[in-house]
Amino acid sequence: MREVTITSGRDMHLIDPALTIWGWEIPVYLFLGGLVAGILFFSALYYLRGKADEMPTVVRVTPLLAPVLLGLGLFALFLDLEYKLHVFRFYTNIRL
Repeated sequence: MREVTITSGRDMHLIDPALTIWGWEIPVYLFLGGLVAGILFFSALYYLRGKADEMPTVVRVTPLLAPVLLGLGLFALFLDLEYKLHVFRFYTNIRL
């Protein structure tokens, strides 16, 4: 039996550890989605605990940023698509 010591992934066929899988669009989309989830979670938490008067910005103002940030994230996701017209075809194809 021959012992093989692998010190790098570069010797392995079809594997390149420096290969980038995503561009910048997908991490931006995921970050903004998580940011919006956190904003809405803490806003609801403070509202349900009755701390809306202590932190009015968190409860009343910050959730207004959620649709804007989600829109930016979805735009970044749209930029990542290879066939952008398929999105419009998907949303305009109505089957009853």
